[in-house]
Amino acid sequence: SAAAAASAICALDSADGGSSDTEPERTGTAARRVTSWHLHQTTVDRSGRCCATGLHLHSLEVTAAERQQMLASVARLISHRASAAADFQAFTDYVGRSGPFEYVLDGANIGYFGQGKELTRAKKGRGNSTPAHATAPKAGGTQGGAVEADGDAEALNANGKRPRTDRGKFEELFQFEKVHDVLRAAQARSSRVLLVLHVSHTASVPQASSCTYPSRASQLVEQWRREGVLFESPKGQNDDMYWLYAGISSGPGCKVISNDEMRDHHFTMLHERSFLRWKERHQVHFDFRRPGAAPTLDLPRAFTPAMQEDAVTGTWHFPSSNSSQWLCAQPVEETEAHTPVEETEA
Repeated sequence: SAAAAASAICALDSADGGSSDTEPERTGTAARRVTSWHLHQTTVDRSGRCCATGLHLHSLEVTAAERQQMLASVARLISHRASAAADFQAFTDYVGRSGPFEYVLDGANIGYFGQGKELTRAKKGRGNSTPAHATAPKAGGTQGGAVEADGDAEALNANGKRPRTDRGKFEELFQFEKVHDVLRAAQARSSRVLLVLHVSHTASVPQASSCTYPSRASQLVEQWRREGVLFESPKGQNDDMYWLYAGISSGPGCKVISNDEMRDHHFTMLHERSFLRWKERHQVHFDFRRPGAAPTLDLPRAFTPAMQEDAVTGTWHFPSSNSSQWLCAQPVEETEAHTPVEETEA
């Protein structure tokens, strides 16, 4: 518990005379040691400021070494075939040239927002079998009723339209307009935005230039291509690995927009503690509160809700596991005056 943690700090300081590896170096003519702790129940506002002490909590980022470990894990997961390795290498080269990005969008998750019930109904209507690129959300899984997407595109017929196959029924639920709305919301915050969308979605849309009356989807896809914000992940590969790599490799300034809680097996195979810390600091959830309304983006807090020590004052903050309250432990120091020893000549 938080109280037990504070008591442990007090016991440690009493045992070693008030010094610790994390305590800042003391300077000046007074040597100080911690004799006791003041404990406060407090709250922390959205900026990370403690309401009891005025101190600010910090954002605890993954290290550069941890980031490289996660990127290496992503590369291993996706490069199991020679063709996949070549495609992924081309993508990493693209990210190196065009990045770093400030926002990376999980296009499939956005496009299927709110379609969980419809996808489940379509799944039941076709013998309880789901195409490779769309699965209905599981209980406790993806927020907002979004789904995962992967797989190959259906060939277009002579009229430039996708045949009404089982896969086509699922693709009809994909909402290009919502993807565009979230893209524009991200672009209102930054010009360095990347939209990752599986080629199964874009290849199923006829080119606007070949249609007398191009659909809205056709217009949007071509607009994204012209703007240079769209990357179409290759067929037969998992688009999750592409937007995840772009988000991690872009460094501490990048946010990933997705309601995917990333509980699938390919996420759990990453370095778990580092990945969860990265996810907490860099995932942006989105929502459409009302039909026709602009999307809302739920940005991460400015600080990490974890036990922290203030490097200057030695004050500790402990979050509660079941409320918004925090425990603040402030050290009480005893000052022992030291009289300088004057050297005298013999």
